[in-house]
Formats: sequence, structure tokens, C-alpha cells
Amino acid sequence: MYMSKAFTLLLLALVSLVGLVHGQNTTEQNLKQLDKFLAEGNLKSAKAFTTKQIDSLIAKKEFIKVADYVYYLGKIDSKLNGNSSAYKVITNFETKIKSLTDNKKALRQLALETGSFYESIGDSETAKKL
Repeated sequence: MYMSKAFTLLLLALVSLVGLVHGQNTTEQNLKQLDKFLAEGNLKSAKAFTTKQIDSLIAKKEFIKVADYVYYLGKIDSKLNGNSSAYKVITNFETKIKSLTDNKKALRQLALETGSFYESIGDSETAKKL
């Protein structure tokens, strides 16, 4: 009986590990897909894909993963509509996420990714304020 409990615990640990790795791979695959859309200049597909991923993660309350998409959200809007529009999109997005969670890790990651976006468009002053 002791062996069956140990085996069950080992099996449970392996299943959990596989699920964790799969979740990380999915995020990486999604970000690679976004990079591909951007490299191809397919901004409309990139925007739709980003919005879909963000909405899905918000629905699951996975706010730390949502932060991975902030840079892309701003970059895409900047290319489609200009930097001033992207500033508004990012500011509104930050406000929305801050209203949905008080998770310190998620908010810190959000600030880091937002800063990366501002740096990418040459606005290091705004990035420093975060």
C-alpha cells in the first residue's frame, strides 16, 4: 500500500510538471507568433492575436502573463496609429490591469514591460517614471 501512495504522488508531481512546462511553452509560442506577424508586417493579425491573448489571460486572471503582451500592444498600436495613440492605449491598459489586480508581482512586471515599450520608441523619460 505504501508503494502505491508513493507512486501516486510521483505520478501527480509529473503531471503537474508537464502542465507547468506546457503553459510556459504556450506563452513562448504565442510570443513567437506575434514576432512572426510583426516581422511579416502583418499588423492587423498581430493586433487581433494580441487582443485575443490578453482577453483570454484576463478572463483566467493570469495577470503576470498579461504583462508579456504590453510591449506588443504598444508597439503594434504605435505602428498602426502613431506614438501618441500608443501612449493612450498603454495608459488605458495599465489603468485596467491595476483595477483588476493588486498582485505586486504582476504590477511590477507590468511596469517593467511598459518601460520596455517606452524605451523602444525612444522615450526613456517616461520609462524612468515607472
